[in-house]
Amino acid sequence: MSGPAGRLDAVVICGGQWHDFDYARLQLLTLLADHETVRTRVFDDYAGAIPAIDDADLLITYTCNRIPDEAAQRSLTEFLARGGRWLALHATNSAIEPTPPGSPSKYVTPRTMGVLPQLVGSQFLGHPPIAPYRVEITDPHHPLVDGVEAFDAVDELYAAAPADFVATRTRLAREAKGDDPDLAAIV
Repeated sequence: MSGPAGRLDAVVICGGQWHDFDYARLQLLTLLADHETVRTRVFDDYAGAIPAIDDADLLITYTCNRIPDEAAQRSLTEFLARGGRWLALHATNSAIEPTPPGSPSKYVTPRTMGVLPQLVGSQFLGHPPIAPYRVEITDPHHPLVDGVEAFDAVDELYAAAPADFVATRTRLAREAKGDDPDLAAIV
């Protein structure tokens, strides 16, 4: 899908709430700069990025609480349909709203992201505080994890609603709270 002389047009969308997006943006651009044929355009939201997405070969998103409008959702859908490659990092799949004072929780994760969860494979629902947990490989022969052994991690263990097409293969060594069948743990 690259252009003349192997040129690869990349778009980075990096912005939102609660994270150090300046640091993440710098790291992403530093990694992309190592590749002479990559030309990168950078945005902090989907709103102004539509023409760039329409011309891109590669899309990298590191966002939190950035919800694409209908025009951007169409652009993202068409980007993938024509073979574009999308690396959706961290909280790209999140829509988070504060609750009214006195509510049992501070935030909710409404289903207001349109087609984005179907495009990236899930929608963020929340995470408990950072804590240790064990990651076990449930399909050791899958090419993505071939040769990877079980390991311990200390991080936020995400809860997400997987998209219809996602076949989750997750097993938690730590006891999960609740019995909601729509939830999957995403590390």
